[in-house]
Amino acid sequence: GRRKRIPGLAGYVPPEWASEPRDKDAKLEVQKDGKMVKKMPIGRKFCMLFGREKNASQGVYCRHPSISRQHAVILHDRRGRVKLMDLDSKHGTFLDNERLDPNEATRLRDGDSFRLGASSREYIVHLSSSPPRSRW
Repeated sequence: GRRKRIPGLAGYVPPEWASEPRDKDAKLEVQKDGKMVKKMPIGRKFCMLFGREKNASQGVYCRHPSISRQHAVILHDRRGRVKLMDLDSKHGTFLDNERLDPNEATRLRDGDSFRLGASSREYIVHLSSSPPRSRW
């Protein structure tokens, strides 16, 4: 396979289908108790790892005790779609309140929101545009 290890992900190896992001302006808005805490770009990173993994310099460190060390990841597929994948976390990843099946990449759409474990932080997805669909 052509899976590549990426420094700063504490040993997490993205799946072979993962590609460079096409939507360079894609971002997450992080909300807590309905207030925006910050915005995070997701269109500039090949892979974004969420978890309580302090050694992942490329990751998003989440302190909540219900969050696994390597909890979930945002990836991009070859068609430019943004995908969220739960990494078999103990307390789950919830996309629009539905628990994701572990290790199955689910497409994120503009306006989707997800949560990790029992944390009250909500991540709202902002995509600049839907990837172009071919007419044929």
